[in-house]
Amino acid sequence: MNKKISVLFERLQDDLLKLLSELDKLDKAKLETPPAKGKWSVTQVMQHLNSAESLSVKYVLKKQLGAARLKRTGLEAQLRLLFARVAFYIPFKYRAPKFLGTMPEVVSYDGIKSEWLKTRNELLSLLDSLKDDELDKPIFKQPFFGRWNIYQMLGFMKTHFNRHRKQMMRTIKK
Repeated sequence: MNKKISVLFERLQDDLLKLLSELDKLDKAKLETPPAKGKWSVTQVMQHLNSAESLSVKYVLKKQLGAARLKRTGLEAQLRLLFARVAFYIPFKYRAPKFLGTMPEVVSYDGIKSEWLKTRNELLSLLDSLKDDELDKPIFKQPFFGRWNIYQMLGFMKTHFNRHRKQMMRTIKK
């Protein structure tokens, strides 16, 4: 695996493992209960993040097949990533893309933890399968911000994770 990709994945994975270590110490019923009507529980946020990552893996696997025909990403994609990072750090609420599906009313902590770890293993396998000449091709598509390369995808995943980690911590404190 490419060294830079390995470092980006390890940072993302370390963040997840630290979060799970914190959550493992808490009451599962609290994690599975929404803080208010219309708000997501911690486990529903986990479900959202896992769905986004899982669908990303599936999309990249599909686009990887035609990567050789694509041109490298450029400055425009990098600017869109910068815009996404800024957008995710301002305290504005965004709706989850509809293609992620409807949110289950109850999400089991043990179940979503297991699913998310499985998704991360699938992501690791995907990253390991990518050739160096595919890494800078726009084979990932974020619904609002457009197409990015694998480096940018991992950067976005970290930004997305960080935003929702804060949301989970706020929910736990309530």
